[in-house]
Amino acid sequence: MKRIQIFVSLILFVTLFNSCSSIPSGYTQYESENTNLYIKNSEFTNDSYIRHKYFFNTFKETPIDLSITKEPKTKILSARFTYRGNKWIFFENVTIINANGERLEWKFKSYNKDTDVLSGGDVYESASTILTDEEAQNLLNLLSSNNVKLRFSGKYYDQYSLNENYVNALKEILAAYFELDLPSFFESLEKKLR
Repeated sequence: MKRIQIFVSLILFVTLFNSCSSIPSGYTQYESENTNLYIKNSEFTNDSYIRHKYFFNTFKETPIDLSITKEPKTKILSARFTYRGNKWIFFENVTIINANGERLEWKFKSYNKDTDVLSGGDVYESASTILTDEEAQNLLNLLSSNNVKLRFSGKYYDQYSLNENYVNALKEILAAYFELDLPSFFESLEKKLR
């Protein structure tokens, strides 16, 4: 009887683990079977959403998540910065640095963030922004060095060291963004304002 309970528990664990790290429904591989990028086409608009499979795993900490929105005439690169932990940070700044001393920083107002208290007393703070082509290129350059770190700072701070797989996932999504032969959101906006 004990063996059956262990076996059933093991099957439940494997099923749960695989479902949390699998590709969500509606996403298909982007362009080829050898890619780590996945695309989801909207049923209601002509928009498509491109994400890296690394960011589908709910067990991994992802303080920065990049995604591409592909519209018929523009492309948008979004960055979502997310802190999950056991203490409030009340972050207003996100800074990314590398071993060469290169640095990128984003500032957020508290009213432009999502916050929540999760089960078990953990907290969630998240803010999103649209990256300009210059910010995207600077981020790609920064990620090409070693020892990439990200820090949330505000009333308190917390920081992360980004491992090689994480950095490679970010670089792949940035490369896909630059390969799209569409004007960026900001280029399109600039043309409309002229």
